[in-house]
Formats: sequence, C-alpha cells, structure tokens
Amino acid sequence: MSDTFDACCDTIRRGMTEAALAIHKTALFRSLTPAQQVEALITGMTVAVVGVGFSLLRPEAHDKLLKVIGDMLPAAAEQARAIASGEPDEY
Repeated sequence: MSDTFDACCDTIRRGMTEAALAIHKTALFRSLTPAQQVEALITGMTVAVVGVGFSLLRPEAHDKLLKVIGDMLPAAAEQARAIASGEPDEY
C-alpha cells in the first residue's frame, strides 16, 4: 500500500480509538457491567464500520464488503497486538 493509504488508515484508527476512549468516560458506559461494556463497544463500532462501508458502496457489493471485513480480522488482531505491546512499526 502507499504511504498516503497507510496514513489515512492510521488517522481513521486513531479517530476510532479517541471515540472509544471518550465513550469509556461517560456515565452511561460506566453503568454497564464489564461484559456489557465490551459488547456495547464492539457492537456499536462494528455497526458503524459496516454502515459506513455500505454507504460507500452499491448494495450489490455489500456481501463482498462483509467478506473483506471477515478476512481482515486476523491481520487486524495482529496489528492491534503489536500496537498494544508497544512494538515498533512492524505492523
């Protein structure tokens, strides 16, 4: 991928992280059990990602988008682990 593409991906990742951290500080989020917090965060963020993706594509491409998202999960998990561990930019 290009440097511009990677920079865009990083900007989006950081924005989603900032949004999640802001939500974490709310009384509504903190009123949930830890399990509910995780489920609410993952559900809300997943619906947002899929919804934004759908808005960018024709309806006939929606199933392909869902497959692409599913296929990306292992690499995304690897990148997230590298970021969380503080490893250098090897992701």
